[in-house]
Amino acid sequence: MENGSSATLVALSISVAVFGSFTALNLAGRIATAEASARRWWIFAAATALGGGTWAMHFVGMLAMDLPAVYGVNLTLVSFLLPIVVSGIGLHVVARFPGNRVALACSGLFVGCGVATMHYTGMAAMKIPGVLVRYDERLVAASIGIAIAAATLALWLAFRARGSFQRLVAAVVMGAAISGMHYTGMAAAEFVVTHQPAAVAGPVIPRAVVAFIVSGAATFLLLLALVTAFFDRKLAALTIHEVEALKESETRYRLLIENASDVIGVLDSNGRFVYESSSALSVLGYATDEIIGRHLTDFVPVDSRDAAQRFLGRVFERRDGPATSELLLFQKSGDRRVFEVVATNLLDTPPISGIVVNLRDITERTQLVAQLEALSETDLLTETLNRRGFGRCAERDFERARRDGEMLTIVMMDLDHFKRVNDLYGHAAGDLVLAKVASACAAEIRGGDLLGRMGGEEFALLLAGGDMAAAIQIVDRLRTLVSACTVSTIRGYVSVTASFGIAHVSPPISELSDALSLADEALYEAKNAGRDCIRIRA
Repeated sequence: MENGSSATLVALSISVAVFGSFTALNLAGRIATAEASARRWWIFAAATALGGGTWAMHFVGMLAMDLPAVYGVNLTLVSFLLPIVVSGIGLHVVARFPGNRVALACSGLFVGCGVATMHYTGMAAMKIPGVLVRYDERLVAASIGIAIAAATLALWLAFRARGSFQRLVAAVVMGAAISGMHYTGMAAAEFVVTHQPAAVAGPVIPRAVVAFIVSGAATFLLLLALVTAFFDRKLAALTIHEVEALKESETRYRLLIENASDVIGVLDSNGRFVYESSSALSVLGYATDEIIGRHLTDFVPVDSRDAAQRFLGRVFERRDGPATSELLLFQKSGDRRVFEVVATNLLDTPPISGIVVNLRDITERTQLVAQLEALSETDLLTETLNRRGFGRCAERDFERARRDGEMLTIVMMDLDHFKRVNDLYGHAAGDLVLAKVASACAAEIRGGDLLGRMGGEEFALLLAGGDMAAAIQIVDRLRTLVSACTVSTIRGYVSVTASFGIAHVSPPISELSDALSLADEALYEAKNAGRDCIRIRA
């Protein structure tokens, strides 16, 4: 049986194959760059375009032969779905492993076999009464080989393409593969007239209906190709804009990090630097290559390394946020600086996979805080500790004495009849007396002792050590020194005496407040005894 083919429909079938391939490959170009959640939708769209285009091309080619055929519904439906599924698998493989030759070969095999299977399933769906179709095995094999080879080449071109023109070339190759396979397969078919009308099982689709469906599919593919080409250009422009914005953002971030006043680094699981932001040169004096590979404690003075190791130990165990500490670090010049260290454990967080540390030089701030604290605890008139400062330092010494099991001596001193000095000579003269008495006492006490002005003309002393006899000798010398202090005023010389109360206490069983109360009781005994004397309570 011989049948001519319409040149117009043949040209249309090839055009449908090219348009379907262009649409599919254009969509496939977005697979590799898409997010994982969106990738399957791009694969589905590309596979639908490729499978649908193959199916439409086949049936346009069949219509071109003007055969008196009908088509079985079931096999026609299978011939439509089969290339979509197989093409989807092939596109997924080549997108999942881009640049992999084995993946490319497997993808080409899937797509090529999908095209060939679609063709021969579509041929099986065709029913011509009184006609039997036979195939030349060599041409069938050739048609399958053409489909696989051309599909592999087209996919290779498509996934290397960077623009619409390159994808069009790949689409022409893919369209040629589909068309070449189809017409080679048709050349392999021999239509034999049997003069025995064949019974067609199941529902069938008339030739006119097939023509209508194929026309709709071809029109859809044409529109889809135009739409995807338009959006591909828009997406390409958007991608270029995003890339430029990303580069600008990266440049800005790099400049900010490199010129920051903080040192930003990453430590590995052993505490060694694997990254440093280049700001260490201006902050610590070390170049980046002098820091990478060294342990954080290499920059910490020996007497502070235990504290640094304990801090790192807390950081390695912590997963719920940053840890903060203050550490002494060496500058390259040898100077010691105080740094606030903020460390965040990101060992389990790729791509950091380390401990992010932020080192901020707070030396000046620490010194300022220390100065403010000293001022807040210093009596400005006498330059001794004030009540707050004396209490804090005495509590510290009490704690040490409790730990070491030592005795301490608390002394309360009050200048005798000091109100008369203010009344007769003025408050300025009284202030001079207080300053001179405090200076004389401060010069006499030992380095580990404390002296503080508790208010008005009352002072407190804490004498370290448990030697009561030595404490009495010190206090007696202070009493003599106070009596010898004189201040010259316009109304003459001023001198005062002082009364002293001593409390000898054991910190393990006494509180500071109790000791002060006990010394105060002894002071009142000294005043009641005539002043300018010493009384003791234990």
